[in-house]
Amino acid sequence: RLGLPRPTSRVCWSWSLWGTSILGMILAQIDLIVGGAFMEPEALGLYALLRRLANVVALPVSVATWVSASPIAAAYDRGDEVGLRQASARGSQIAWYPALVICAVCICGLVVAAMLPSMTITAQIAVSFGILLSGALVQAFLASGFTVATLSDHATLSASARALTVLFYLCIAAVVGATMTPVSNALCYTFAMGLGSGVVWLVLRRDLGVDTSACVLWRREVPAWRTS
Repeated sequence: RLGLPRPTSRVCWSWSLWGTSILGMILAQIDLIVGGAFMEPEALGLYALLRRLANVVALPVSVATWVSASPIAAAYDRGDEVGLRQASARGSQIAWYPALVICAVCICGLVVAAMLPSMTITAQIAVSFGILLSGALVQAFLASGFTVATLSDHATLSASARALTVLFYLCIAAVVGATMTPVSNALCYTFAMGLGSGVVWLVLRRDLGVDTSACVLWRREVPAWRTS
């Protein structure tokens, strides 16, 4: 047990938690909404399809959140830094390795589709899909960040990071404007999401001394977690 700050008294209503949830819903759709204002219907439809496929790679992040939420909250309430690190590492393990496997399957699927005579995989499709897959992998790599922040009295950090993500994306999209394509929209969205997740990781590492990235999976000081 190390020097984690003791949790403050909890209240039933939290603007930070509500803000985190609402901003999360906005982030899930903002690139489609803004893209619809700038891109042609055909390009938007292509982008929406590719993003839904890439979202499958980030699906383990949700599973990791469900599994690790309770241990993370319990460890923080006890002031147990070692337990918090282990619970965060478990979330990273659940998110990162399955995400890698799913990403590999998606890439193989794209290659197979490109070999079919009835399919036309253009450079725009391949590049856009690759960028979106990379963004999903970044989310999986930093999967434990928002869970630890929300459950360790850093919900304000979660809300602020997501607000920063929305603002950053809107600023870039405004600059790109009418020249937006599936590739540029994917770049804007991926950079914005990576920025928000990176801010959460950096602040938690500084304030709590907990690395919420998947890097902990290759360090000896973090005990290995079993999947069953």
